[in-house]
Amino acid sequence: MAVSRQSVANGLILRSLPFREKDRIVSVWTEERGLIRVLAQGALLVANRMVVLGQNGILVRFWLARGRELDRVTDFRVLWIPIRIRTDWRALLAFETMAEVVEGAWLLETPEAGLLADMIDWLRVLEEPETPPDRWLADVLRRLLQTAGFFKDEREGALTGLEGMLSLWEQNLERTVRSRRVWMALIEQGQRQRLAGRNDN
Repeated sequence: MAVSRQSVANGLILRSLPFREKDRIVSVWTEERGLIRVLAQGALLVANRMVVLGQNGILVRFWLARGRELDRVTDFRVLWIPIRIRTDWRALLAFETMAEVVEGAWLLETPEAGLLADMIDWLRVLEEPETPPDRWLADVLRRLLQTAGFFKDEREGALTGLEGMLSLWEQNLERTVRSRRVWMALIEQGQRQRLAGRNDN
């Protein structure tokens, strides 16, 4: 019996990067497979319908063909385009930081049940004009890091340095470069420790 090389998945685009002359590699969080990276051929060409896949934060249904290294997008349907992260740069930076943490905290093809629905709910909250992006981000990062296993027990307190880094966002969201670098260093360190712990068991 032949194994199907086609699949369908709903996913939230976290970011995309140019690849070669015409294509993009798109990082997507899906419910079924967790974090995946897919190839959108022609997405750098203005006249190509794949160009929309260069937008971060949109919810998309993907039809994918299995490849040796990357799955390739054969078709897609946009399910939802959040507006605020396209009109409010603070909201965009908050979303991009959340996306970086997701990419750093989860390995490729590692599902996390319910996280896609959570991220969509969080984005709907961010869509509200009265939601302060800095407080939104502080709340979302706490939840993400707890889900990723960076809190052993809420009663034991936060990840080392967590409160200090969150206060940077609450005081001044424009300090994104410094805080995001610190975040990613901590995420990578925590991921190595978790992997080492799994290997010891």
